[in-house]
Amino acid sequence: MRRPSRNIEIFSMSVLDMFASALGAFIMVAIILFPYYQKNKPIKEKLDAEIAELKRTQEDVDKTKAAAEKLEHQNDNTKAEIRKVQLAQVELNQCKQGLAACQIERGATFLLVKVGWDDVADVDLHVTDPQGNEFSFRKSNRNGTTFPSSKGRLSADTTRGPGVEVWQIPAAAAGTYKIEYVVESDPGRAVRVTGIVFDKSGKKPLPDKTVGNGQLRVLAGTVEINADGRVVLR
Repeated sequence: MRRPSRNIEIFSMSVLDMFASALGAFIMVAIILFPYYQKNKPIKEKLDAEIAELKRTQEDVDKTKAAAEKLEHQNDNTKAEIRKVQLAQVELNQCKQGLAACQIERGATFLLVKVGWDDVADVDLHVTDPQGNEFSFRKSNRNGTTFPSSKGRLSADTTRGPGVEVWQIPAAAAGTYKIEYVVESDPGRAVRVTGIVFDKSGKKPLPDKTVGNGQLRVLAGTVEINADGRVVLR
């Protein structure tokens, strides 16, 4: 009996062998690399943790930056307020200075002392201001060099009577002014001297005094000028 004819396809068997071989190779490679996959898992977790930490750090930096910007803004506002206070203080000082100047101007008064005598004698007028400057014929301060800080001066001087002497100041400072009559040489007799004080409120007579005959220096009176400009003759 004749055997049936069998056809074997070589190509089909080769493809199956190839797939089987590839699958086997993949399985072998997977088995070999499997432990390494397990080992790399902690590294990934560590990287994820570091990334999360970096994100938190960035958030903290952003918060700090925002706080710094807010603080800087508050500082700018504080500086602006300080500048306003400083400007207000300057304006207040200017107002105080202006007020003080007005008070000085309001309280300022001119002062003039005039004395005279009718006898043949040399009577000298001496005026001592609150600063202790003593004006006389020797220290008249007419050129302003004897007492540079004062505008007072002996403007009229008579060396032999009958005569008149005048002391004046345009704006007298507050304080006490002492008025005296002095004779350099005793005439041997009493010489009657009269005087008048002028200020912005009017004139005030000085009491009559006598010099000479043993009295070489006589206090005629004192003028007191208050801070508000009031003048009192004593």
